[in-house]
Amino acid sequence: GVVLLVAPNERKVRIAVGYGLESSLPDDLCRAIIDHSILPRFRAGDFPGGIASGTDALLRKLQATS
Repeated sequence: GVVLLVAPNERKVRIAVGYGLESSLPDDLCRAIIDHSILPRFRAGDFPGGIASGTDALLRKLQATS
């Protein structure tokens, strides 16, 4: 499984990947999704958009590897 954790008050975002998906979602890819899909929207004040964009990027990658 995958968990997208957003703690806005602490200004933290994390993608946690379970053992079965480590090869499909390596740490460097998760960092890129955070940096390029989630954080730009968060910085613009669009938290729902950042979450949706990050989720979409994760789903696209998982669909491409299945």
